[in-house]
Order: sequence, then C-alpha cells, then structure tokens
Amino acid sequence: MDNFVIENPSGGDIEFRGELLHSVSSPELGQVWVYRAASGKFVVKQTRRALRGRTARDAVAVMDSLEQVIDWFETALEKSAMLRALGLAKRFTI
Repeated sequence: MDNFVIENPSGGDIEFRGELLHSVSSPELGQVWVYRAASGKFVVKQTRRALRGRTARDAVAVMDSLEQVIDWFETALEKSAMLRALGLAKRFTI
C-alpha cells in the first residue's frame, strides 16, 4: 500500500493509505482515478473537459462501495465505460 494525497478542487485535499485500483483516460470519461483506501472506502477523481454539449468536471468523492462509485458518474455512457474499465461489465449468454 502507498500513501496518497488527492487534490480536491472544491474542498480539503484527501489523504489516505491505499492502492490505485484503476486509472483511465477516454473520450467518454476524461481522466479518472479510482483508489481503495486501507479503511475500505473508495476515492474517485474525475477531470473532464467540456465537449459536445457536456460540461467540464473536476471533482473528487469518497464513497463506501464500488456501486456508489459507478452511480457517481453522470451519464449511462460514463457508467458503462467505468464498469468496463473496472472489469465489472455484465455479460449475457443467449
């Protein structure tokens, strides 16, 4: 485990010991980092530029579960992209 300090543009910075679960850079998500703290909480940071009618976002959140992390994203496209990035996308066999 490593020590992290995540800069929070809208409040106090978040400091914790934990691990980086995933980082991704994509047109749908912008740049996203998802961490799991030693406390069991999840920290997510997203930096996204305004593009094609979409607002810019520079935000950090602390959550209790990966489900809350996914729900934090604003659009179905972002949620789906994050599920795939974390290896949690559902597959159906028919």
